[in-house]
Amino acid sequence: MESKDMTPRYLLEKLASFYKVPSEHVHLKMCGQKALFYVVKKEAKANSVDVKDWIAPYLVSAKLNAAIAAVPSEIGLTAQSQKQSNEEDKSVMEYVPYVVVAVICLVLLAVILSVWAFTRRKKSEKCQEQRLVCVYPSVKPNLISTSQVQPDSPSPSPFSTPKIKNRSLLERRGSNASLTISLTPPPPQKSAIKECSAQLSLESNTRCLSFNELSSTLENVESLTKEFWEIPMNHPDKAIVSGSGTLNRYRTIIPNETTRIKLNEQDGKPGYINANYIRGYNGQKRAFIATQGPMPHTIVDFWKMIWQEKCEIIIMITKLEEEARNKCEMYIPETGDVRHGDFEISVENISYHSSYEIRAICFRYNDESRTVKHFWYTAWPDQKTPETARDLVQLIEDVKSVKRDQPVVVHCSAGIGRTGCFIATFIGILQILMEKKVDILSIVSQMRLDRGGMVQTYEQYEFIHQALNVYISDFLPDTS
Repeated sequence: MESKDMTPRYLLEKLASFYKVPSEHVHLKMCGQKALFYVVKKEAKANSVDVKDWIAPYLVSAKLNAAIAAVPSEIGLTAQSQKQSNEEDKSVMEYVPYVVVAVICLVLLAVILSVWAFTRRKKSEKCQEQRLVCVYPSVKPNLISTSQVQPDSPSPSPFSTPKIKNRSLLERRGSNASLTISLTPPPPQKSAIKECSAQLSLESNTRCLSFNELSSTLENVESLTKEFWEIPMNHPDKAIVSGSGTLNRYRTIIPNETTRIKLNEQDGKPGYINANYIRGYNGQKRAFIATQGPMPHTIVDFWKMIWQEKCEIIIMITKLEEEARNKCEMYIPETGDVRHGDFEISVENISYHSSYEIRAICFRYNDESRTVKHFWYTAWPDQKTPETARDLVQLIEDVKSVKRDQPVVVHCSAGIGRTGCFIATFIGILQILMEKKVDILSIVSQMRLDRGGMVQTYEQYEFIHQALNVYISDFLPDTS
């Protein structure tokens, strides 16, 4: 040990000599009774343990024992200490993703709990509303009886039991007043007025078109569409004949009662078929019969109608199946013969055209036979229109050539869409021939008076105008 006084300056020089750095890189910090020596030169070649072992004797001699513990910690400010600090920072960063994931999970959990609580509260409120509806019904009962059953009284509290007056059996039997409670509101009083207004509209609708005006209507499709939707549909509210539901192909397509065809009674029961008489040109009665496509259990009724009405022409405007849905049952044989009930039907000959087929059919009933012409048009998609109207016009021309006074039976699937287009075009052609003008609005309105919903879509309504234009340009002999 050197004999020099162990002054702080001396110790600083010793530290500088030990680290082999200039003395100005070694500093002394006094912290109360502690003397902290530290080196700021990062390139110093020593570690904390070496310094502690080396400087300890000097510190003892300088009576600075308290600084021994501080020397390594201060010397920890060297490059080696910085490396350890970086490693600690790196280890901390490794936990950051886990912390982020944990925070996200907590947020998601909070959102799920909030949604669950909100849904439960809504269900609770709905249940409460239902309980209130049961206690305080919003629909008042309708008293069908004109006599007052009991005097008016304030609404009873749901938590109190009303007192019931004791009445004898004779008193109860002696009352002839009846109470009928309806849970639905009574129908509005203006329904009859609305129905009357629809009928008046159908009876008065008119828009007579010259040939030039008819051609120009196709240039303003928007106006034509508006005109179509303003025509009342005139669908019946409900079927009058009880038990007829299974005899209707479509639940909402039912025949209007005033023009409904009534089959002859059998076994004391009136017959039913979903069919209506349709007036023809100039109001000719029973010019057509519009009906639905027969179903397996209505084929016999269909042939009963043909026989009863002495029909000689049947127009079929549908395929048996369209878009994987049954549209009509096969009620005629493709070749040969077939029996439906008491009717025997046989095909005598077939002629083929571009979009339709014509069959001569003989059908017999009770030793009597009749002949029917069957026209089967297959180029018309359901609730749509054909690509061209020429084939339809040609079909009508063929039907006109064989038509007599008996009604022409026309059916598609429901008996209102394609059926309505055919009949409207047929009547329009007759009007063009007789008057050199046409009133399609009046024709469709008249048909809907006879059978609700005739001509289903505005595309079909537009197609009628196209077909009549084709007739004028390609079939009418003289337009002058």
